Amino acid sequence: MTSDNRVIPDVMVKARQSVYLAGALAPNGWRHLLVQGFSDDPVSADEFPVLSGALFGRFDYTGPFPVLVQTDDYKLPDEFEHDERTWKLRRLAIDKADVVVGWIESNEKYATIAELAYAAGRGKLVRYALSAELGRMRPYNSHLFPELLRTFRMFDCGVDLYESARLAFIRLFSLPKEITCNVSQQSVYFIADNLERIKIGTSTNPQKRLGELQTGSSAQLRLIGSIPGGRHLEAKLHADFAHIRLKNEWFHATQELRQFIDEELGLS
Repeated sequence: MTSDNRVIPDVMVKARQSVYLAGALAPNGWRHLLVQGFSDDPVSADEFPVLSGALFGRFDYTGPFPVLVQTDDYKLPDEFEHDERTWKLRRLAIDKADVVVGWIESNEKYATIAELAYAAGRGKLVRYALSAELGRMRPYNSHLFPELLRTFRMFDCGVDLYESARLAFIRLFSLPKEITCNVSQQSVYFIADNLERIKIGTSTNPQKRLGELQTGSSAQLRLIGSIPGGRHLEAKLHADFAHIRLKNEWFHATQELRQFIDEELGLS
């Protein structure tokens, strides 16, 4: 509807694409880097919810999510996704998606292959990306089992040698930097000081947060940048870099952390 009450024809309204992210589910997993509002709390429903605009504001997220599995004695989160009910929920979520993207980190991805195969059979656009630890998609790749190599080569839209699922997604969908970094929504920011420390925190206004921190700090602070994400992504990064944590949200400015930040911000 326009301001003068004219109705816009449906053909002029471009629907947002929906995406299913195939791959293993685990606490503090890679989906936190991609999906705004993704939680490790298991859902209990007949269908996975759809998170509107959760992928960089441009795509809806259809699943998967952790689920609760009922046994004879108790309920438990199904982190390994081998339950019949879990697969039913996944198939329903794939049916809702326009695109199915698989993130491959290891050889133990037969369940992911099953998801991609089901998606292809349903006529979905299938894309995939390989973690750098697996190397390139070549016949002589010794890091991938031959049957997995053959399967992935069936899908002709993929990228490899990516350290981060987030960066791989950006590459697959050709997203511009201004969409993927420093966006005007809740962000995870990286602030450095002159004492070789980096703070990983969350704010809706990282620049304002920098000013607040500088007021109470004798060290010189600077905002390196920020990426889309909230408390769940912040918790993931804190867990990923727990081995270099100094105190609270401050971490050693190691080469490992600096390289991660540079890659996520497109600075390297």
